[in-house]
Amino acid sequence: MIAKIGDATIRKLLRSASSYSPATYTKARLLLELVPLQKNIPHLIKLGHYVRCGLIFYLVSVLSLILIWIPFLVISNRKTVVETKFGLQESPVGLSQKVDNAYNYMRQQGKLVAWHTTVVFITSAAHIPGLVCALSFTSRFFYMDTLWWASLEIGLELPISIMGNISLFLLYLLASRQPPVHPVAELESCAYPDKKTDFRAI
Repeated sequence: MIAKIGDATIRKLLRSASSYSPATYTKARLLLELVPLQKNIPHLIKLGHYVRCGLIFYLVSVLSLILIWIPFLVISNRKTVVETKFGLQESPVGLSQKVDNAYNYMRQQGKLVAWHTTVVFITSAAHIPGLVCALSFTSRFFYMDTLWWASLEIGLELPISIMGNISLFLLYLLASRQPPVHPVAELESCAYPDKKTDFRAI
């Protein structure tokens, strides 16, 4: 409806522009041609209401995910450490050096995974200031304000840009520190010669 009313007014203004003359131009005539745009005001107010509702829903979703994520993040990190230590305690006797290598490697991987998970968590939480700033605009037609658009784009895209690069750097560290022979594969091949395990995906 907004586009339909606006298109009709724009076509009328374009027709008037082709016959423009300083001698016949008056502001009153221009205002008369813009009068039909008043029909768009209720639709524009409703559009602002929908935009605000969408931002509120986005903010509530982020807050809910953070509250749910915190306990699972803590439990997951603790469980990873416990399982790693438990698995290494069951290693055969006489393989102390290889056990240490495997343990150090798995501990290093666990730290990088924990950091990566934390970065993703911070990225989600960093959206909150941008959303709160966008919701702080109280005018009816706030979405027409260039400052509102700037705050929304910076608030939502800047955290992803910064934290995304940090996440890629952590993944690079994980890949660059991986030894040619996987420590866990070497340990398992010595302890269980008949067992073959594919560690290429690790």
